[in-house]
Amino acid sequence: MVEHSTQLVKAVRRYLTLAGSRSVAALGENLISALNPTLGPGAVAIYLLAGNQPELVYSHEAPEGLLKEYDRVGSTNDPMLDHVLGTGVPIDNIAMQHQPDWLVGGNDEFLQKWGFGHCMAGPILLDRRVVAVVYIARKKDAGAYARVELELLEEACFSASLALEVMSAQELLDRKDREKIMDARTRKEPAKAPRAVVLLPPRAAQVVELLCGGLTNKEIARELNISAYTVKDHVSALCQRFEVSNRTELVHKFMLSEAYGH
Repeated sequence: MVEHSTQLVKAVRRYLTLAGSRSVAALGENLISALNPTLGPGAVAIYLLAGNQPELVYSHEAPEGLLKEYDRVGSTNDPMLDHVLGTGVPIDNIAMQHQPDWLVGGNDEFLQKWGFGHCMAGPILLDRRVVAVVYIARKKDAGAYARVELELLEEACFSASLALEVMSAQELLDRKDREKIMDARTRKEPAKAPRAVVLLPPRAAQVVELLCGGLTNKEIARELNISAYTVKDHVSALCQRFEVSNRTELVHKFMLSEAYGH
C-alpha cells in the first residue's frame, strides 16, 4: 500500500513538472520523463501543425531517416494524424488497423522498416484547437500498448496542453516557436461557421463546412486529401454526436443554427 502511494506521488509530480514546462524543448523532455517509467524506452516526436504539413519541433530516439521519410511522404497521408485532428483524442496503431486508410497506406510496414512495432499519437491543444501532435513508438517485442498506457498518453497530452497555454499567455516562447504556434492556431479557420462547428476538432469542422456547402463524401475527400472512408467515419461520428439519423439531418441542423453565416 505504501509502495503504491509512493509511486502515485511520483507520477503526479512528473505530470505537474510536465504541466510546468516553459519551453518546447523542456516540454519534450518532461513528456519523456512522465511516460518512460510506465511505457518504457521508445521514440518520441512532437509536430506542430503549422503550414501545409506537420513540422517537427522535438524528437528523442527517433531515427533521422524515419523523420526525413515521414516529412517527405508520410505526413501528407497519415490516417493517425487525421484521427487525432478529427476527434481530439489519442489512438494507437492497433485501433487504427480497422481503418482502410491505415492498411492501404502501409503504415505498419513503415514502422517495422525503422525497427518499431507499435505506436500511438495524441493531441496537444491551445484554445481548444489541436496545434501539435505527440507520436510515441516502441519495439515490436515490447508488445502493443495497453488501454491504460493510452490513457497515460492522454493525461500527458493534457498536462502538455496546460503548459502550452501558460507559455502562450505569458509570452515565454521564443519568436520562432511563437510564430509557428500562431500559424497552427489560425490554419484553415472557417470564415463562417455555426457555434457548434467552432467547438469541433479542426478536421471534423472542415467536414461539416464542406457538407453544408453541398459537397459529396468523395468531393470532401478530394478537398481534404483524405479517403472517402475517413469522411464517412467523420460523418457517422458527427451524426451520433448531434443525435441525427443521416447527413441530410446533420446539414439541416447546422444550417438552422442562428450563428450560421455570421
